[in-house]
Amino acid sequence: MNFSYNSIQRYSDVDVLSTQGRIGRKRYFVYSLVLPILVFWGIASVAALASFLPIENTTIFSVIIGIAIFAAIFMQVHLTIQRCHDFNKSRALAVLAVIIG
Repeated sequence: MNFSYNSIQRYSDVDVLSTQGRIGRKRYFVYSLVLPILVFWGIASVAALASFLPIENTTIFSVIIGIAIFAAIFMQVHLTIQRCHDFNKSRALAVLAVIIG
């Protein structure tokens, strides 16, 4: 029999903005490491730029940092929901994990 990679692929492509599909253990682990590191360095860069400005001009940077943190949490929840689909659990378990963790 001639098998191609796509015919035996069990997991869908990773989409951090969707709750549909499944994500494997290794992919989830890598995305869970890379995403926070990228967000951290982005926030650190914005904070470094804001440190050179007077105090009254840093409000916009605070808003940008808040949005970045919210976006990272949002994407992490979606990845966790996809991981829960992989072992046939509901998305409520992912939300509960975020609330407890």
